[in-house]
Amino acid sequence: MTPRRGPVIRTARERREARLRADRQGRRSLARLTVCVPVLLGVLGRVVPGAGCAAAWLTPLLLLPGAALTLLLCALMRRTGTRSLPDCASRLLGEGGGRVLMALLGAMACAEGAASLTALIALFTGGIDTEGTQLTLAALSCGALLLCLHGDGLPRAVHLLRGVLLGVAALWAADTLTGAHLDGLWPPLGGGVAALRQAAQAGLGLSWPLTLLTVTAPVWEKTDQRLELLLPLVGLVAAPVLLVLAVPHEVLTACASLPEALLLPVRWLHPAVRTLTLCLLMLGLFLSVAGLVHTASALSGLRGAAERWLARALLAALLLTQLVPAEILWSVFGVAQPWLLGAAMAMTGLLWAAYAVSRGRRRA
Repeated sequence: MTPRRGPVIRTARERREARLRADRQGRRSLARLTVCVPVLLGVLGRVVPGAGCAAAWLTPLLLLPGAALTLLLCALMRRTGTRSLPDCASRLLGEGGGRVLMALLGAMACAEGAASLTALIALFTGGIDTEGTQLTLAALSCGALLLCLHGDGLPRAVHLLRGVLLGVAALWAADTLTGAHLDGLWPPLGGGVAALRQAAQAGLGLSWPLTLLTVTAPVWEKTDQRLELLLPLVGLVAAPVLLVLAVPHEVLTACASLPEALLLPVRWLHPAVRTLTLCLLMLGLFLSVAGLVHTASALSGLRGAAERWLARALLAALLLTQLVPAEILWSVFGVAQPWLLGAAMAMTGLLWAAYAVSRGRRRA
């Protein structure tokens, strides 16, 4: 008979490291969701209706600015010996300067959270015809979101749900591939140069949320932070390609509103897969709003009850944005997004300049 194995005995240090690793896994899962949903929202709502089939190659180009900024921040963290962007900012700018910079980054995250909330409510009202007004549905959604913003429950929940979310995404990809045709990539310029220029301008700033991947430390101590960018980029590039291969160019460019654009990925799916994908879409937008608010409150530097009250205040502010009609809000966010990319560029440049100054002082 095989002898029974006794219980695994861990030292206090091993248990502490295991808890920290589990916490980092949850935060990484939340960060990936928080990054991917706003970017895909920008692709669906701004790039695809203008570029049509050309979105297959235009999307990777629009992702380059955010990816480049993320790599620059990773290189800076490697040079300063830090594992997350808040630690890097505090080391280069001091405790006060780092907090101010992270608070600004948190405000930028809240702006994306307002856009995700607007898309979620637009999907309810104009996509699946849910009973209720924009404000009442937003109030119900924010009330449910309030329950998610308690301590570290949100990162842990997202980490536990990652298998379900990825499984439904894989089902969508498999069902979409059954209707894929290579001639969906034609014409390569979509609706022409003018339409491409407008689509590129509309999606110019959609990639800046990629920099939020640097906010959390990697799960493993010796992991290169740049590897955290790989998996989200693969998904963000593959999704529009699959959509373009399965949906004709004329249908892609016929979307006249945000709800119509959001429903494009589920339009010709098998009914069961369509239902699951709709649930994934709504859950993704819902968790994205919660994740962006959670990120903003964490970047504030507050802890305990102060951080929880800040998260509630930010959520209330997002609710108040829904007093404005969704169409106007979506247009405003479209104008603001390139400025958010510019702010991310300025933040990166400031940190590199501070690093250059500190290095010069050490040499002197």
